[in-house]
Amino acid sequence: MVMYNQFLKPYMAGHPNSRILYHEFGPFEEWSYVVVRWLGGKRVQTMKDEGKLVFLTKDNRASMDRLLKQGYFDIVVSAFPDQLEHMLSDTKAMKAEISPPGYKVYYVKR
Repeated sequence: MVMYNQFLKPYMAGHPNSRILYHEFGPFEEWSYVVVRWLGGKRVQTMKDEGKLVFLTKDNRASMDRLLKQGYFDIVVSAFPDQLEHMLSDTKAMKAEISPPGYKVYYVKR
């Protein structure tokens, strides 16, 4: 998770208005939020409150799929890309200097 955060912090600094979809089904579907919030602080909480950082859960999957296909998000970060590949036809893999182990990051094509 630290590697993921090392990637995301510089991205967010350079793209302050980006909208990020974060995909990981952790325990109770809150694990990602708790860790990212703890590592990212108040700014991450503000992004979540403003809809700039959204966590994909089983409950919001249909609406997030719709928003993704409409181009709402700028990047998608996935800890389980094999589960998400069918939803990512309008994206391309993103090259990053820091590649979080086990994660795949995508640009959303416009």
